[in-house]
Amino acid sequence: LHLPGSTRDTEGLLRSTDLVVHSSLTEGCPNGVLEPMALGLPVLGTNISGLRQALGRRAAACCLSAPGDWADLGQRMLERVKNGHLSALEGNQNRLRIIEHFSIDTMARQSLDVISTCTGVVASARSGKSAAKLLAVQSQ
Repeated sequence: LHLPGSTRDTEGLLRSTDLVVHSSLTEGCPNGVLEPMALGLPVLGTNISGLRQALGRRAAACCLSAPGDWADLGQRMLERVKNGHLSALEGNQNRLRIIEHFSIDTMARQSLDVISTCTGVVASARSGKSAAKLLAVQSQ
């Protein structure tokens, strides 16, 4: 266990990490989980809505412990430390989940879908027109 204190090199710190544990009792979809997932790191945490959103359904059973169940979370940590194959598998699954669900392209497409649904304006990321330009034209 190494507690480095404040750092400006978040990516470097994460790349030197074997496992990320996020033990919040309540939180939205945390960047502190998405960033290590994008780097292919395994993530463990508490079974709260933001972590379920980030990690997906499979995580509830294998990577998340009930809030306050520190013994279970500790056991899951030990399993990952002892089983590098499991950690590597989960890390790869995390990286793929980021690509499929949280990439810039995916998030932009989802945002445009919401704008289209709410406004009736069909917005396309491929058209080169921003949703703001499309909405400005519609309101004139």
